Formats: sequence, C-alpha cells, structure tokens
Amino acid sequence: MGKAFRYPPDGALMEYYRAGDFLDSQSVPLPHPAPDAAELTIAIFFNMPGWVHLLLGLRNLLMAPFGLKTGSQADIAPPTAEQINSCSYSGIFAVHSATPTEVIPGTNDKHLDFRVSIRKDEAADCVSLSTGCVRTIASAAPIWRWSIPFTASSSPAALPMPANSG
Repeated sequence: MGKAFRYPPDGALMEYYRAGDFLDSQSVPLPHPAPDAAELTIAIFFNMPGWVHLLLGLRNLLMAPFGLKTGSQADIAPPTAEQINSCSYSGIFAVHSATPTEVIPGTNDKHLDFRVSIRKDEAADCVSLSTGCVRTIASAAPIWRWSIPFTASSSPAALPMPANSG
C-alpha cells in the first residue's frame, strides 16, 4: 500500500484546488532508474491490470445512461511521452500541465471535475499520486479514496515501464 502524503502547497494541482474540494495523496518508492513524470504517468494510467479495465468497462456501462463520460478505445489509447510533455494528449485523461517532475491529467464531467498529480520527488525517492475533485457529488470521493492507494501501491515499484513511449 502507498503511504499518506501531504501535497505541497506550491504543486501544480493547487491551480485547480479550492478550499472544500476533495484532495487525497499517496506516495510509493520510485522505481530505479527513475523515469520522468511523463513515463510514470503512462505506466500508472495506461498499464493497468486487466481487472481494472473490466471494472472501468462495468462503470462505463452503468454510467452511460446518465450521460456521464465513458470514453472510447481511442480515448484510452496510451499517449506518448512527447504528447504528455507538450500537453497535446486529449484522451479521456487529457493532460493539463506537464513538467519533468509533475504531470496533471484529468477531465470534467457532469458529476465532478477532477485532476490527478503524478509527482516525482527524487529527494524523497518517491512518486506521489494526488487526486483533486471539484464539484464532486458525495459518492465520488470514497471511490477516489479507495482507488488512489491501490493504484499507487500496485504501480511504481513494479511499474511495467513502456518499452518506447516517446
């Protein structure tokens, strides 16, 4: 499991966060050699286990009648590191901000707007995942509270780093 992490007040995610919004953060050790934040983003968001894809498919099936975003195969196609770094990736987790140490993907939907920070901290030898939800309905925050620790703990230490994503 990841460990709780306090998101820094000068982080890029704070541009989207306001008092009262949901914010949760977890960190895990960096893999070595440590990739940049774009490569970490690809590994964490686009190399998920098959069962996560099944749950997302079920979520999409259940939410489509309510008009919530579901995403097509093209929307979840893995971006290249170049697309992330240039903020030109526009899939379901469009990139809003990118530096070598932090990437902010996210989306806006009817029930919530969210942004995720994938932040590389070489000094602390960790990568942190922080989720900020704005305009969230009450039931959305617990889902993020469950999914972020799992994603953080199941990804970086055993990251299936893309062979060539740039």
